[in-house]
Formats: sequence, C-alpha cells, structure tokens
Amino acid sequence: MNSKTIPKSLKVLALDISSVKIGWAVATYSPGPNFEIHAADTFKLKSKDDLVRLENAEKFIKDIIAEHGGGVQMILYETAPLFFRSRGGKQRSSAKTITKLNAFNLAIRWMAWMQYGGKLPINGLAVLAIKKSIKHIPRADLTSWYDTSNVNASKKANIGVVKTLIEKYKCPDRIIETLSAQNRNGKVATGVDDTADAILVAYAGVRKFWKPESS
Repeated sequence: MNSKTIPKSLKVLALDISSVKIGWAVATYSPGPNFEIHAADTFKLKSKDDLVRLENAEKFIKDIIAEHGGGVQMILYETAPLFFRSRGGKQRSSAKTITKLNAFNLAIRWMAWMQYGGKLPINGLAVLAIKKSIKHIPRADLTSWYDTSNVNASKKANIGVVKTLIEKYKCPDRIIETLSAQNRNGKVATGVDDTADAILVAYAGVRKFWKPESS
C-alpha cells in the first residue's frame, strides 16, 4: 500500500522579458496554499545597442541568481508573442520588433538556464494561461498608491491583482515599495507593470506546475 502523498514547496524564478527591460520575481508556493514573494523588481537594460543590452542582461541574471536564486527549482517565463494585433485586426508591431522581442526572450531565458548548469526545468506560460489563473482574484483599488491614468486597463488590472496577492500572502516591505512607486507626477513609475507581470508569471506557474511529492 502506498504511503500518503507528501506535499512539497516549489521555489521559482519568474521572468517577464522584453528587449529593454526584464521584470523578475523569486517566489515559493507551499501547501495551505501559501504564496511567498521573496524578491521582485524590474531591470532596465539601458543601452541603444542590442549587444550591450544583452551583455547587461547577462550580468543582471548572474547577479540576481547569486543574491536571490538559491534553492530555485524551476524557471518560468511569459512566452513572447509571435505577433500582436489590435482590436481591429491590424498588426501593430513590425516584424523587426517581433523578431527582436523573441530573440531577446530566448537569449535571456538561456542565460538564466545556464546559470543553473542547464539542469533546471524551464517552462513558458502564455498570456491567456496567466489571465485564466488569476481571473478569480479581485483587483485591489490602487488609488492609495498612485494615479493610474498612464497605464492601460490590462496593466492596471494586473497591478491590482498583485496588490491583492501581497495583501493576502507574505511579502517584504521593499517589494511593496517597488510596486507602489510613483513617478514625479504621482503616476505609476516605469517598470512597476513589468514587476507585477513577473509576479503573476510566478503565481500562475506555481499553480500550474506544483506537484505533490510521493514517497
């Protein structure tokens, strides 16, 4: 007769990658359920030169894994879209932009994977899968943090979901400060939405990929 299934926690590094910024989060899921965010922020690649941005990304990946990546069991990322279309069906991103985004996504995922010796599972989540995972979570009011008129409805909703998560689960004060950061006009600071997206990648990923451990 098999012994009772023993649950285990799952610690992940989640990435929201573009060609100019990387949103990232390190979080752990454990039975309860409990979702603990250990660290999260957005790194700006800060160069007009693609190769320099990739070099900056490689150094950044090394640094965050050295500081926050101990014990990580899985790398998660939001899959880069093959195309973007507006509501009217017209393409709103050029082939060059899409190609660059996919290239950066692949390169930076590879950098993270290689920092772990190429031995960790690495899994992508589509935007729709992430949205499905969070659709049951209420969107918290953001007016106590900032004016959200400089972000679209989707980004506003994502930040609202993350605020709900950090109010429910354990989260360091420094992450709350990062997520509630204002620009000089009292609006959402640059990079807040990328940090929020990375946290949602982590949340959706642990819910999808956490498996109980059998003994």
